[in-house]
Amino acid sequence: MASPSGRRDGVSPIPRVLEAIAGHGPRTLNRRGAWLCTHRGDPTAFVIGPTELVFNAKSNTLYVASTGDNAIYAIRGAGTTQVDRGTGKIIYQDSKHLHGPLGLTVAPDGNLIAAQGDAIIADPNQPSELVEFTAKGEFIGQFSINTGTGGAFGVATSSTRRHFAAVNDNTDSAEIWTVTA
Repeated sequence: MASPSGRRDGVSPIPRVLEAIAGHGPRTLNRRGAWLCTHRGDPTAFVIGPTELVFNAKSNTLYVASTGDNAIYAIRGAGTTQVDRGTGKIIYQDSKHLHGPLGLTVAPDGNLIAAQGDAIIADPNQPSELVEFTAKGEFIGQFSINTGTGGAFGVATSSTRRHFAAVNDNTDSAEIWTVTA
């Protein structure tokens, strides 16, 4: 019988992947040798690195939440490019509000909302935060979905942009809101 990892011997390939990552130092290389987002193993978060991608078709921009860099990157022209755009540019990096962004979504107004996993610069006064900021990197607001750290895990917006959901990892639940204009 095959294990959840797909191997018949029941051994997960994950430790070998982490071993390979650890052998390349604090950053990893892509096939062309360009530096990518910071990553490392972590006893609490398992792996800290780039964790979420969201594509805004309207602006043709791919956004990357990088827990390891405690930052949000933007890769402009990502949907039409024929060349490697690398990691793009940091559009939001704020240690006061970002605490290890995990989940990321685009709000109906084009702002970005990032779920903070609290693996980087954890702040007991701001646990499990959802942080909203503009695509130009201006802070809009934040709120906590749980009083314990590490609760904000994932966020999503429906295709109609009328519904917003956040995963609370501390309670193993998802909250869904209807967005009104």
